[in-house]
Formats: sequence, C-alpha cells, structure tokens
Amino acid sequence: MDETGAQRRLTAATYNIHAWVGTDGQWNPSRVLEIMHALDVDILALQEVDFLWSEGATAEEVLCREMGCQVLPGPTMVRGTSRYGNMLLTRLPVLSYDQRDLAVDGREPRCCIDALLDADGTSVRVLATHLGLKRNERICQVRSLLAALDEDGEYPTILLGDFNFWMPLFGASARLTHRVKASPLTRTFPANRPLLALDRIYLSDGMRFGRVGSLDTPATRLASDHLPLRAEIILS
Repeated sequence: MDETGAQRRLTAATYNIHAWVGTDGQWNPSRVLEIMHALDVDILALQEVDFLWSEGATAEEVLCREMGCQVLPGPTMVRGTSRYGNMLLTRLPVLSYDQRDLAVDGREPRCCIDALLDADGTSVRVLATHLGLKRNERICQVRSLLAALDEDGEYPTILLGDFNFWMPLFGASARLTHRVKASPLTRTFPANRPLLALDRIYLSDGMRFGRVGSLDTPATRLASDHLPLRAEIILS
C-alpha cells in the first residue's frame, strides 16, 4: 500500500488472436482490435500475431496508434518481410525490454518477451509467452522460465500467455505453480465452446489477484479460436 493506504491496481490480459483469423475462417483484424479496446487493460499479451496488418502497414504501427500504447514485438518466425509471433502492449512506461529464446530443437520457434515497466513508481516485470504443443517441449520451456524468474526475483512479476497446458495440475504446469501463483482455471479454448484452460496468468510474491475471468461474448467467440483472459492485479 502507499502512504494513504490505497491499494495499487493493474489490469492485465492475455489473448491468442489466431493470426487475426476467426472461428468463421475470416481474416479480420478490425474485430480483434474492437475486443482489445473492450478489454481496457494496462498490459496485454498477444500470441499468434501476424505482424502484417495490411499492405503498407504493420500491426505495431496500427496498434500503437489505435490503442494509444507502447507495442513491444516478440517475433518468433521471420520470412523476408513477414513476421509472426508475440506482442506485448502496455500503457505503462517501459524501463527495459528484451526477448528470451525458448526454442526447442525440431519444434516451432518460441520466445518470451521480458519487460520491466513502471507502475506508478513501482518496477513491475512482465513475461509474456506462448509455449509449445508437446509435453517435453513445455517442460524445457518452463525450466527456462523458472530460471528467468530466479534471475530478477526482486521485482514483482506477472507471467502470462498461452501455455498450452492440457493437464492443468500436472507436469510443467505444476512446476510453475510451485514458484508463482496461478490465476483460477478459466476455460478459454476453443472459443466457440470453451473446454480447456490453455491461457494463464501467474503472479510472483508482492501481488495478488482481484477479479479474473474470460471475456466471453458473441464477438469474442467469433474473432479468434481463443477467448481473452483478463485479471485485476493488486500490488501488496
């Protein structure tokens, strides 16, 4: 708490946007942008981002302008002028920013955006990622994330993204929950009939959850194959 006893709060969300392609098979960045506005958060992690918005415009440029925030890119695949991967959007001042390689040989490249943000005078670390589809792949990637958490453990940290944990209480998922607090399991996939809690938010010491839930509307069930997961975060 600050000197007046008021609690400092942040809002964060994670959203796999399926390269702007909805459950109707249509490529439509504009409807995803409307959902991003509706989330109204300080920190937004995106996965499966096609960085090309339209001819002559990139997603970074459009989102920075339309969302009024800073956009931190985390591409995992680059082919010529085409890029694909993660993004972190934030209204908070960015103190530092890096990209950690989580690639596993023989599998799709993966990364983690590692940013230090200024939350009204408190430095908050944000790790935004998208883990692999195979169990052994995720175990290796979680090991790397745990090492990253230990490197700068003095900062309150938010870890969020699409973790592809199909068995939420076992394996790589259990290893993470021994180290950081997990948001309540919330079904986010597939969007038109949510069955699996693939999207997660984790908090280190110095933070706790307020309200947590998916944004489940006709629009979100159409815009992507995942529902966005949103959390209120209280800095203690």
